[in-house]
Amino acid sequence: MKLNSAFLIEDGDESVRRVKEIISDALVEADPTVAVVRTEYFNHSYVPDLVLEWPSRGTSATRKVYLRPTQNPIKIEMDVKEHASTHPMFVYLSELVGQNVAVDGSGFGELSETAHASETLVTEVGAFERLIVQSSAPGATLLPSSILRGGRGLLREETADNTAAIISRGFAGALEADRASTAMALSVISEVLDHGVATEMTSIMETMWIASGGTPVDFPGENRNIGLRLSSERLASLLGTVPQALEAFWIRVGRSVSMESFSSLNLVGEQPALQFIISAALSHLVTRACRVENTVRADQVSDPFIWQVEDGNLSLRGLGRQAWVGQRVDQLPRKRAEDSGVRPSPRQLLSRSKRSGTPVTSVELVGDGRTVTYGSAENADIAGDESVMSFDRLLGPDAVANRAMALASGSKPVTVDFLGNAAFGGPTARVEVSRLIWIAWSMTADLTTAQQDVLATVLGPFEIPSIEDSGRVTHNSNDDSN
Repeated sequence: MKLNSAFLIEDGDESVRRVKEIISDALVEADPTVAVVRTEYFNHSYVPDLVLEWPSRGTSATRKVYLRPTQNPIKIEMDVKEHASTHPMFVYLSELVGQNVAVDGSGFGELSETAHASETLVTEVGAFERLIVQSSAPGATLLPSSILRGGRGLLREETADNTAAIISRGFAGALEADRASTAMALSVISEVLDHGVATEMTSIMETMWIASGGTPVDFPGENRNIGLRLSSERLASLLGTVPQALEAFWIRVGRSVSMESFSSLNLVGEQPALQFIISAALSHLVTRACRVENTVRADQVSDPFIWQVEDGNLSLRGLGRQAWVGQRVDQLPRKRAEDSGVRPSPRQLLSRSKRSGTPVTSVELVGDGRTVTYGSAENADIAGDESVMSFDRLLGPDAVANRAMALASGSKPVTVDFLGNAAFGGPTARVEVSRLIWIAWSMTADLTTAQQDVLATVLGPFEIPSIEDSGRVTHNSNDDSN
């Protein structure tokens, strides 16, 4: 074995270096986010051989590791008591002495109890290898890293298999809202992990339970009242543990997200899970503002539609454009200043309104040094009003629209700002994300019929009128005022 070979190296310094390297590699394999600092000491009474650090979790997230070339549980228990206040990890190096003798039963139970009570982990390097192999279920893949950060008690290689298997079955059970397997896993989690890390894993399991259709009251662990909407932290945990290809699961997750669920995320590039989530969430996601800009996909020859999250902002990208949605226009990305100022003529504006089925109740036009605002006193659609076309003669051939007031869902006022390529509701407005993107995208650009069809498919079931048809586009989802 690797440790045996390292111990047989004649040069003592090189032997110790190699031993620490082997153990460090095993710990990093268990948790790629950990940084292992090797000290100059080996088997020292007080100075650790290794120090584990988690930079992403802050400077206080550390754990000392002591290497012990002994199989005597009584000696290790003495060390555990001596360092109980720091909750370290002890790795006994049974292979170093080249013996295949099992750990003596004398003092074995006492060692396990002492380590558990002091939240100290006593283990061997092979235990982490077994945890990695057995922790295959979604969510259970966090077990090796969780043991590294907050494991407690005695974890031997032969018991690591059973521990990981029970927890893996529990996470798989959570995906099916199975109480028996989930409850058993929760019991083992609370036994092998300290309270803080156990709470993290339990929280993820509870999130998977609820996202899979289980109710909070039926969850067989402590109920933390996470509510019906997932926080960004919980969604990030799911994205980091559950395979992206599980379409049915991610569709269920989509029913539990809100715009706040994406607030601290950054999900760019291919994100299969996000596509499933949004497809299920569009029927209830609401927001206030949208900005659309031209983009260039340098990484692809074609530019199919894809949902992304950039610095907490949900966006839809495709066909050479990108739409961001959020609560305030001034908080949405503005990446291409040259896009500003592309304003439609009165004729273009009315054509876009008719073809997209977007009612327009008023418009602000400029031309020949003059500004005209025209609208309906009853908020009626003016797209078919021939009076609007007469402004071409009044303001000259270069007349353009600065702004227009459109209606979302037939009654919600949405301002379309052509100078800022944006659409937004009033201060307290809550407009469906799909409708807001549809208005902003189709009112700030001339779309072909094919482009309209594709966009409508992405945003939800729309009925698209033909170019000759001046009828309205109808959104078939429930009109919820939210």
